[in-house]
Amino acid sequence: STARGSRSDGYIGIGREAVFLRGYGYTAWFPWISSDREGYKERAEFRVSVDVPARWRTVAFGELFSETTGNGRYRSSWQTAGRVPLNLAGIWAGCWTRAGDDDLTVYHLDSGESREAARILSEVAVPLRKAMFEHYGQDRRRTRYFLVELDLPSGGYPSLGAVGLAKGGFRRAVDRDARYAIIEWLGHEMVHEFVDVALDMDAPGAAAIHDGFALYFHLPLL
Repeated sequence: STARGSRSDGYIGIGREAVFLRGYGYTAWFPWISSDREGYKERAEFRVSVDVPARWRTVAFGELFSETTGNGRYRSSWQTAGRVPLNLAGIWAGCWTRAGDDDLTVYHLDSGESREAARILSEVAVPLRKAMFEHYGQDRRRTRYFLVELDLPSGGYPSLGAVGLAKGGFRRAVDRDARYAIIEWLGHEMVHEFVDVALDMDAPGAAAIHDGFALYFHLPLL
């Protein structure tokens, strides 16, 4: 295989069907699986297994197929629910505390503020995802959803069956004055899984269109 990209731009690409690794800090990694920019238009069905230190947990696209802990390692296997857009296949790993139930699992950093934010955002995310399925995903199979607090200063990151929010925003959910802005942020990232548009990502302004196209579809549901 021919490697693409470079370490200087934060990506490592492998072969024509490339796996792009983009690193943020030391505890969160986001592999994006794509055949190149045209990957935004491609769909596939696949499974991946991740092996990390035992104190870490992993969140990936789609469904959690299996997980085991032993010999100082945590191993999990994830699979897509049918053929899915490759640009939404993300994998995250970090030192999280896990909470939630069969509808929503929350991975949050270990602080009282994070625990309270996780509770508040869970109360929003579960009915919101149900509404998104009713309005935008009637032909899809519902699976458990994952909400992740990322050790990053800002931003939100959607994946299939999961959304990550930077800790700065995640924890603002405990502030009544700032809460609705964070709920809007959460809704926007969640709806990316349902509302997408095929674009030539080399075209001027394509990134802004790709992110902005889904911007308002969550608002009627909120």
